[in-house]
Amino acid sequence: MNALKHLTISFFTLLLVLVSCTSDSNGGSKKVSVEQLNGKWSLTSAERNGQETGSLEGTFMQFSGDKMLCNFTGEEVNSTFTFENNEIIHGHQIYKIVQFTPSELITTTQLMGFDFKLTFSKEE
Repeated sequence: MNALKHLTISFFTLLLVLVSCTSDSNGGSKKVSVEQLNGKWSLTSAERNGQETGSLEGTFMQFSGDKMLCNFTGEEVNSTFTFENNEIIHGHQIYKIVQFTPSELITTTQLMGFDFKLTFSKEE
């Protein structure tokens, strides 16, 4: 009887540990609010298909309310965006937030058929 009780307690303890260690539905990144995005974010590094690239040097995203100013194409484009489930949706482009702190924003997206990982720093 004691062995069964001990086994049951061990099972539930293990189950609790496993559940508490799993990531959430957005890839482990905490839920970000649109207000936390407000301000200018400058690209500090970029990876194209897993390899570091300098082709997007000078790129930035600037958020204010529901407006996003960016220069991914080389030209500054100011238009509205939507934000849901830690994804910035700007026209047909989707930037998935994989990591966020008040000073750093890491997103993944696909540009021109390539997978990109983009790291931005918030400007003061």
